[in-house]
Amino acid sequence: MALVSAVAHYVFLVLMDIPYAAALGVWVGVVSQFVPTVGTYIAGALPLLIAFTVDPWSALWVLVFIVLYQQFENYVLQPRITARTVDIHPAVAFGTVIAGTALFGAVGALVAIPATATLQGFLSAYVKRYDVPRAEGAGGGAPGGGEPGRGEAGDGGPEGGSRGGAGRRKGFLRRSRRHR
Repeated sequence: MALVSAVAHYVFLVLMDIPYAAALGVWVGVVSQFVPTVGTYIAGALPLLIAFTVDPWSALWVLVFIVLYQQFENYVLQPRITARTVDIHPAVAFGTVIAGTALFGAVGALVAIPATATLQGFLSAYVKRYDVPRAEGAGGGAPGGGEPGRGEAGDGGPEGGSRGGAGRRKGFLRRSRRHR
């Protein structure tokens, strides 16, 4: 989001012939995205002042662009990007805000959810998850019913051919019907 914001503001400031467009674009992109709540207003003030030194009408157009871009970002870009990137359960979000507030005060409350989303993203990318196979039936043993390591022909066990999970299920169903 910071990159998109920086590029959009840079292009607009170049079109308006505002000096230091690249630096101001980066400033707006970084500050508006990483300073919660008031970052947009802090970030927009500097390009507005610089534009005012060039021409008051340029400053007005910069103000209009900043407001319109923020609306576009808040209602179009942010929901689409956030829906794909931040998938935090509401209870976890609430708990992290409480913990952030208790540990670091108001700053902790503002940084808690982005920090949790970053941690969750890191863990999902770099920590391997293992699936736990569920036993089919009430026996609670290995998939396939009987003792672990004791297979029948076709159930994927050591004595049978390996057909994967489907063979195990079919083998279990055959045994269940036979032992009724």
